[in-house]
Amino acid sequence: MGGDDGFAYAALGGAGARFVRPAGIGDGVDLLRRRAAGDLDIVVTVKADREGTKSIIGKFTRLNDPEGLERTYRNYTSVLLDAPYADPAGSKTLLDDMAPKNPKAAAAAQRIIK
Repeated sequence: MGGDDGFAYAALGGAGARFVRPAGIGDGVDLLRRRAAGDLDIVVTVKADREGTKSIIGKFTRLNDPEGLERTYRNYTSVLLDAPYADPAGSKTLLDDMAPKNPKAAAAAQRIIK
């Protein structure tokens, strides 16, 4: 975890980036670690087990056309990150919001490439 600066990672499922301050999670550190590990396991499984992933996609979309499943799989994996990292733009926005109260956040926001 990132000490006082927090810990940021991109969550799967279209939820965007999560940014968590250690003081805000209290006893939930283990839960956060398990969530991040689970997100990484999803990435590995989706990329390693093409047919299994297409089966899951078919189950939840009720799609059984092999061509449609393949197209959906390709579209999904093309936007899936290799590792769940935080989006720099989202991190910069968060730091910009914190900057008025925290000079360290202002300095860190300037180091992020636009």
